[in-house]
Amino acid sequence: MFPVVHTNAVFKERNAPEIFKALNNEKTYEFGDRYMVTKLLEILLARQLVTELLPKLLSDSTGDGAHEDAVAGEKSKFVVCTVNPGWCRTTLLRDYPSLIARVMNGIMARKPIEGVKCYLWACFNNDIPLGGFSSFCAVERESDFVYSDAGKKIQQRVWDELIDILADVEPRVKTLVKG
Repeated sequence: MFPVVHTNAVFKERNAPEIFKALNNEKTYEFGDRYMVTKLLEILLARQLVTELLPKLLSDSTGDGAHEDAVAGEKSKFVVCTVNPGWCRTTLLRDYPSLIARVMNGIMARKPIEGVKCYLWACFNNDIPLGGFSSFCAVERESDFVYSDAGKKIQQRVWDELIDILADVEPRVKTLVKG
């Protein structure tokens, strides 16, 4: 159908000493790549969330180490995944001046209810592995970058940076995460 946008992310900020500060630089902002990068970051953070927190949550709730089965793909009470609902007709581009974008939104975008169906499908589908990815109501493999050594390193860096940012707002975040 449509390409999954995270696969096209250039993500030049990944080599910066501080990724989120680099992403926050208005001088280097490019709408197209930034949108793709946000989708990639969403995937990386969901995967790391499963790695970091889900085993703790499951062992706290069951006390029997059941997290090992859940992380391996068994049914669990938790749904942690990322969803690509496709291009949905919303007000997201309302301030975007491009006539082409508005025309494309009118021609190619799906009704919002179609996007909602993708999220509901992901919530109730037992085939999506924890930290997995679905697109248009189907389990999909993430980009090769996500599985590469470089991708795994960036995934950990982005997670660590985000936790530091959140801890600046609420110091208990580090206690919760590091537990």
